[in-house]
Amino acid sequence: MQLDKVREWLPFFRGHGICSKCHLRVEFTGVPPGNPAEELIAKVAGSRRSVSLHWLEERLADALYYAELDKGGGVNDIGVWGCAVFCKESARMIGEMRPEFAVVRDANSGH
Repeated sequence: MQLDKVREWLPFFRGHGICSKCHLRVEFTGVPPGNPAEELIAKVAGSRRSVSLHWLEERLADALYYAELDKGGGVNDIGVWGCAVFCKESARMIGEMRPEFAVVRDANSGH
């Protein structure tokens, strides 16, 4: 279900236009990360209990980009494309979060 919400809002993510209509938030439950993707999400979110979906997608893409550069990805010219190369991967990571770890909610409806 979370992956469906993320896909519904993908057109508003970076590279596809302004996210002014995106009112989805990721709320963290306090349960520790259960896999490497959730560990990165927790690292990016820091101590925040809730973040906007758009903000998290951008920060994850940034983190993935810089991790790839640290591993030598600049040799493959990813620097030309920047963080946008990792937007789909960050959206996938958000969509695959376990509900025990975090949930995606509509800030306008409380669901």
